Amino acid sequence: MGKKNNHKNNNKNTANGNNIQPNKTVNFSSQKVVKPEENHTSTIDHNEKAMDSKELKAEEKIEDHSNSESLKHQDDTKSDTSEIVKSSEDDKEKLIITLRQEKHQVETQYNTLLSKLSSMKSIFKEMQQSKQELGNIKEQLGEYETQNLKLKNKVKSLQSENVQLTETINAFSEEFEDLKRQLKIKEQEIKALNIKLKNCDKELTEDKASYKRRVEAWDLIKKDLNDRNTELKMLLDSRKHDNELILQEKESLKQQLKDLAEQQENYKDDITALKKESSVLNDNLTKTVDDKELEISKLHKTVDELGNQIKEKNEEIYKLNELLNKVKEDAELKVKFEEESKARSLQIGKLRQEAIILNEHLTKALAMLKKSSDSETVDKELISNLFISFVSIPRGDPKKFEVLELIGSFLNWDEDQKIQSGLINNPNLAKKNGEKSKKGSRTENFVSMWTEFLERESGE
Repeated sequence: MGKKNNHKNNNKNTANGNNIQPNKTVNFSSQKVVKPEENHTSTIDHNEKAMDSKELKAEEKIEDHSNSESLKHQDDTKSDTSEIVKSSEDDKEKLIITLRQEKHQVETQYNTLLSKLSSMKSIFKEMQQSKQELGNIKEQLGEYETQNLKLKNKVKSLQSENVQLTETINAFSEEFEDLKRQLKIKEQEIKALNIKLKNCDKELTEDKASYKRRVEAWDLIKKDLNDRNTELKMLLDSRKHDNELILQEKESLKQQLKDLAEQQENYKDDITALKKESSVLNDNLTKTVDDKELEISKLHKTVDELGNQIKEKNEEIYKLNELLNKVKEDAELKVKFEEESKARSLQIGKLRQEAIILNEHLTKALAMLKKSSDSETVDKELISNLFISFVSIPRGDPKKFEVLELIGSFLNWDEDQKIQSGLINNPNLAKKNGEKSKKGSRTENFVSMWTEFLERESGE
């Protein structure tokens, strides 16, 4: 019995010893988990090595303890059986009870050992997790160090950029002062341009008066021609009509002042086209004018003078356009000069009207020269130009119908030919047009239609 008690005490001591050792390891593991919070790589490595050595020692102690307990149980069972044989039958029941109690205690101790082993395994797992956490912390420390270096580099770059920005600010301030100086210079230039524009206005008024005098002199020369009395009457009627058209155009131009820039470009194209037409007509007229008298040569001289005047006016218009462009560029800096640029554009519109009037006079003079020749002789180049313009104009354009009317009146088509060509759709209209054509001669109808066509072209 004494041995049994000693055995029990030893088991209790071993159990208590086993209970104490895992607690030590748990405390150590908890300390080890807390220590990595310090940002020191050397202490972390030392703690990892200590943990590995302690884990190995704990595993060895557990194995030794389990082996010693198994041997003690075997010895105890042998001693108990010998005592049971030697004891009396009275003590058998007590021994059985004690054996059962000891068996129960052994089972409880065995279960406690199993629970301790499971707890130790969980502790080892926690230690491994702590190792992984230590590795992650090391990686985070490396990342933080790299981020710190990057931030230092960024600070250096920002400082350099700050220095550059201060330099650029100083440069911009110097440029701003230079721009102020340039503004003052531009204002002086604008004042000089205003003075020049006023001088140009005076010159334009003087030129208008001189043009009017020349036109009147040209009319007197035409009146002196004895063989052209009827044609001068037609010119007077056409001039009255032109004056009415000019008044209408003045009213329309007041509303179209905003679109002057686009109209100026179109006007240049129109002038070039009219010059080409006038050159073609001059070439055609030179073939028929060779046999005429000194009166026709005088008309040619006046026509040439008008052409030179038109060229001079075009050059003046081009110069004024350049001045307008400069004034518009300077107007972006100063809003006050917008009204002056509008005044300049009005003057350009007036010059354009005068150029159109001169072009109309030129075309009418050419028509007079054409009428002076035989009415039955057909100008091949004129007809070819009409057919080329008819073919080149696209469908749907009203100019195509006007050119077709010119061709029909020039070739003196009858009603059937006009119906076939598409000039007349209604026979009643054809009769009315026939009656009108009977009243006027063939040449008068063609000249009036030709002049109206040229007037429309120059007006557009």
